[in-house]
Amino acid sequence: MARLPRTTVPPRYSTALPLLAGHGHRVVDTRSGYTLTERPDADAARLTAEEFNTSPRAAVNAVRALDEAQSGPAAHVLRSLRRYGYQWALEQREAVTLHSYHELAGLIEAGHLAMVWSIQGRPFYVTPDRFRDLPTVFLEEDTGNEFPSVPESELDRRRARLEAMPSKERYSPCELHGINTGKCAICRPVEEWQCDWGTCWANAVTRIEGRQMCERCAPSMDSRLYLRER
Repeated sequence: MARLPRTTVPPRYSTALPLLAGHGHRVVDTRSGYTLTERPDADAARLTAEEFNTSPRAAVNAVRALDEAQSGPAAHVLRSLRRYGYQWALEQREAVTLHSYHELAGLIEAGHLAMVWSIQGRPFYVTPDRFRDLPTVFLEEDTGNEFPSVPESELDRRRARLEAMPSKERYSPCELHGINTGKCAICRPVEEWQCDWGTCWANAVTRIEGRQMCERCAPSMDSRLYLRER
């Protein structure tokens, strides 16, 4: 019997060319779609990516440094886009579980955030820099107003485990909340890139001791294990 070819899992962190002339080579988190850090040349970026792929603690420290570098009135919201979104974009229904409509609207009015819609009509919050990079097309509503729209693949990553569910299960109401399982942030399947601690659905920075949870939830788990062992 012929052996099936092995499937190789691509490394989480990889290198990418600079976005602008004069900038360093980027080290990118391929699961979350953002630049984690920059290095002056390609070799330095490659070594840094290798370090992140082999050292979970180095990757966590780099993400913390990225969060700490955010400043200004929208800093905490930008951290949410990094933590819960994809490529600095976060769907509105998920963003409002973290921040109020009033706060988000104020940040948009002040130019610290931007809104864009997928072709399917789903609203997302994005950073101003990300908005400028998106292939935006302005569509006209029945009222005559225009709104910026982009392909959904630019805003939301694919959910492999959710897409693998039979349609009957994906679109049937979840047992706890009575909404479609596919739309329930709590009941839908946990993805490989997603934190699986409690009801947290943040991007898991790395697996810590074989447990897939984000850098915020890992200390909580460690403290509970410590108390249980005593």
